Amino acid sequence: MGNGNGIISYGKSRDLTPEGSMSKAIIDCKKNLIAIPLDDTCTLPREINSRFQDYHVYLRPVAGFNSWGHPVFSAMLALSGIKHVGFSTVHTGKNNYTMLHSFFKAVTQNTTPQDMAEKEGFKVYRHRFIRPLTLKETH
Repeated sequence: MGNGNGIISYGKSRDLTPEGSMSKAIIDCKKNLIAIPLDDTCTLPREINSRFQDYHVYLRPVAGFNSWGHPVFSAMLALSGIKHVGFSTVHTGKNNYTMLHSFFKAVTQNTTPQDMAEKEGFKVYRHRFIRPLTLKETH
């Protein structure tokens, strides 16, 4: 689940009826809220590579939203609020929970251009954050 503005969550449960398991999953989902740092002009300022077991995720900054790839992963990115992203996934198994864990591992590594500027010591307005920055461009 997500609100499209940087807050995401997931829940998992079991019950005898589908309605009961859905209500328990929603309660579990409300307990596991995670906030992602986002900027309105550039939601993904740098490349992110993540892996969980056999599921590899590669997120790269692009000018718009490139949803070419896994449809569930694309929907999760849209629900998280990351709009300037292109992605690719490499996996051998069909376990959805490995995809979920690699997604959460990747998006929690996200940062904002302001945080990058404070960490690296350069001014934000001097750079375009659509493509990944190199060391030469930052100094």
